[in-house]
Order: sequence, then C-alpha cells, then structure tokens
Amino acid sequence: MATGTGKTITAFNIIWRLWKKGIKKRILFLVDRNALLTQTKNGDFAPFGNDIMHIIKHKKIDKSYQIYFALYQGLTGEEEWKNAYKEFSKDFFDLIVIDECH
Repeated sequence: MATGTGKTITAFNIIWRLWKKGIKKRILFLVDRNALLTQTKNGDFAPFGNDIMHIIKHKKIDKSYQIYFALYQGLTGEEEWKNAYKEFSKDFFDLIVIDECH
C-alpha cells in the first residue's frame, strides 16, 4: 500500500479482531522511527487501552504486557549479547507486524 493509504489502521483492525477473539494474545508491532511508536500506540491502537500496551525503550524488557511496540534497532545491537530480542522466547509473540519496512 502506498504512503497515507491506511496501512497502520488496516493492521490495527486485523490485530484488534484477532486479539478480541483470543486468537492472538501477545503482539509485537515493529516500526522504523520513534515518531511512529507513540503515534501508533496513542492513535490507531488507543482502543486497546494503555494498561496492556508497552513501548520497548532502551532495550529494557517487561513481559507483563500484551501489545508491544518497538524500533527494529531497539531490539538489536552491534554486540550479540546486547540484543534485547533474545530476552523473549521464540514463541512469546503470537503475531509480529512489521510496519514501514523499507
């Protein structure tokens, strides 16, 4: 889909339906810019409520949420031991959505 045509709101609607039905319980939404983290969480994804959503920052992982937002580079690092994504088991997320993949 082209820029401005509603990719994020389309993703939200799919995620919302899967989450409401209990089909997908833990979701990771990856973006490429900081502005998209808060814009997406506080905008399109607001119906989920802040209690279940979390933005991963500074490579600090809190596994008590259901919807996670992160930058690609926020989960990885140049040194292998600094890769925050390794704190999650392979089956932790039921769904991973990559937004704005260039």
